[in-house]
Amino acid sequence: MTYPSAGNQQHGIGDFRIPKVAMTNLSGNRINISSIYPYRGISRSNSCILHSSWGMYQCNYVSDHRMLIIESMDSDTETRRISPVAIMSNNGYIDLINGPSNHLVCNGYACRRRISTFMAIVKSGQVYQIYLTSTPPKRIRFRLINADSTIKCILALYYNSLQQIDVYANTVYMSPINRDPNSTVLKLLDQPNNLTFSSPPGANYFDRTYQLAYFVIDGNTMVELKMSPLLILNFGLPPMDPAMFYTGNIRANLAALFNISPDKIRRVSIISASNQTRLRRQVSSIRLNIELRDEPRTSSTSSGGVLGELLSNIASSIINRYQTGQLQTAWKALNLTGDIIPLSLNAQEPFDNTLSPLGIINRTVLLMPPANCREQSPCTIQPVIVAYDSAGNVIQKLGTNDQPWQVQGTVIGQSTQILYGGIANYSNGQAQFNSFSLPSIGSYQIQFTFLLPNGVNSSFLTTANLTVQTDPVTVTEAILAGQQVNNIYVVNVNDTFDISVVPVDSITGLQLGQIKWDNWTWWANVTLYNLPSFNSHGSLISQNTSTSIVNLTAGTCSFCILVGSVVALFQVSALPTIISKAVTVLLQNPKAVPGLNLTSVNINGRSYSVSSSSTDSGSSISSNNQGKSIGLLVGLVVGLVGTLLLITAIVWLRHKHKQMNAHCRLANDPSSNLTLTTDDQGCPQSSRVYAHTKNFEMENNALFPVQILPPSLNRISSGPITENVQPQTVIVNVANDEFCKVDYPQSLSNPPTEMELIAFD
Repeated sequence: MTYPSAGNQQHGIGDFRIPKVAMTNLSGNRINISSIYPYRGISRSNSCILHSSWGMYQCNYVSDHRMLIIESMDSDTETRRISPVAIMSNNGYIDLINGPSNHLVCNGYACRRRISTFMAIVKSGQVYQIYLTSTPPKRIRFRLINADSTIKCILALYYNSLQQIDVYANTVYMSPINRDPNSTVLKLLDQPNNLTFSSPPGANYFDRTYQLAYFVIDGNTMVELKMSPLLILNFGLPPMDPAMFYTGNIRANLAALFNISPDKIRRVSIISASNQTRLRRQVSSIRLNIELRDEPRTSSTSSGGVLGELLSNIASSIINRYQTGQLQTAWKALNLTGDIIPLSLNAQEPFDNTLSPLGIINRTVLLMPPANCREQSPCTIQPVIVAYDSAGNVIQKLGTNDQPWQVQGTVIGQSTQILYGGIANYSNGQAQFNSFSLPSIGSYQIQFTFLLPNGVNSSFLTTANLTVQTDPVTVTEAILAGQQVNNIYVVNVNDTFDISVVPVDSITGLQLGQIKWDNWTWWANVTLYNLPSFNSHGSLISQNTSTSIVNLTAGTCSFCILVGSVVALFQVSALPTIISKAVTVLLQNPKAVPGLNLTSVNINGRSYSVSSSSTDSGSSISSNNQGKSIGLLVGLVVGLVGTLLLITAIVWLRHKHKQMNAHCRLANDPSSNLTLTTDDQGCPQSSRVYAHTKNFEMENNALFPVQILPPSLNRISSGPITENVQPQTVIVNVANDEFCKVDYPQSLSNPPTEMELIAFD
């Protein structure tokens, strides 16, 4: 099919939708994409004829077009958008594939979930480059449907960083075509791309220059690309003779330096820092690139093979030793390059997309000391520690993404005292504590120091002097509040239910470090909120089985209680006789509604109680209630007559108003292009649009317990916690005695209304 692609951005089409990486060269300059790919849409030959009335092309029978399915297999396939997807053929066509529309609605708002599966039409015998709008998935799958082995294409997926891509054909691992046949482990040779259409399905090659993963696919083969853990180390060295690296076994020397097996080092290259070319005899500043990885899995469904955790530990050890200076000391001791040691290190960790520069720690500064602390409560002002190198630059990163350096705070003179929230990770140029708290009332002096990083000698902490201390910090009495752990919205009458409450700090709203300190004793009084409507309330029934459980470890209080009665609304017909009959039936049979035991009825300002002599079989009503029923009937008749008179007056006024506006026309009527006449302009403005509301009617045979709103303060103390409590409404279906949750935007005392706009012609 065809669609205009000249660039109408209102329809989301045009070259501006092509992924940016597809429109730039290796140096980052923008290229004229139309000169390389002048055509838009599905790749086709000259034999295809456009039928404008059809909105599609008609191609002859020799054109073998098939549908290519592209599927992201990552866990975030529904939440992370990677489209539009550009399918760029070697005959100059660009086909943009967008994702499916989102039609999911939950809890009143769009969840914005859409599966990352894309359907593209490709032509057999062509090479396609595929570019995604965002970061490619770690695991992606391709297949041609309704095709056989005669339908074959070569696909190339772009990756925005240098990665190790393992290719599986029908779940079986396929080695790259440039694999070193003389090596027992996976090592790649610097060879050109020799993939052809005669290559077997799954044959693959990774172009390191353009970062494209090429592979062959046919109609009988499902091809899956999986990103494997790869650690890239880029050392910067001063001007030197590169021949020094080749005096011995460079791979074995580096393995001894990193304390790893030599077979994990898969690639070593020496590159000029000035022209980025490999060299052996030129004396200049150089960069030493080292790539470490493990063996790939033999099958995409197997659990053995690549040990991502092991490679992550190796990366952590190497980076930590460099940032403490211990790796440079070992480098010189092993005489890898004589007296020359690395000046810098950039590292790309497994599954990362960029090379991050690493600094060597020299000193630490307490940028923000803790303040406004209360016992066992997170301090209002949390401590912040910053690390600097010898040049005075802030170190943005210490350690790896998975294993960052950690700073611990302790009380001077009480080293065994464990502080809640006393450990923070160093990232983004600082160690920011979030819930640091002190145990009890008093004055304390705190010191902050780094925990020993992975792979680093223990002597580092004693010689580096990276400890910082605070001035005395005053701790005051705790100001507590309570917060319900799991909200309960629906309960059955006379059924037990549990409530869990956690004590929190009233100022910060955060959980306490622990609730067991000094001589504090915890207890709770559980009551129902007063109902804002009808001035009534339910009741709780406490039995011998009702208990209160205080979990000192988790810091929670749980209560097992019973719910007694509820207040309900019951809607019947507006006829007075039917209302009187309904009240009479309910009073005669208090258990007419299954699961509920009626005690009283309130209607039109009158209250009717169930007689003590009433039984389940329905005994007679007391004389007092009978008199009230007669008064109820008389009152309803009088009210009905008044209502009829009011309705008659409204109808008469509406009729007169309609006559007055009989010749008026709405000034903003889109269906008429005529101007206002003199008569129109003389009409009152207020007569153009009318709005009236329609009373909200509850469904018959439904019981609506009145909505319960929380009070302004919580049970334990005042604080900002109650804003998290959300009012709820419960509906009881009389027919099957089930409880269902119903959410309304307003309380039942102010139910939603319907609005109707009326235009007079």
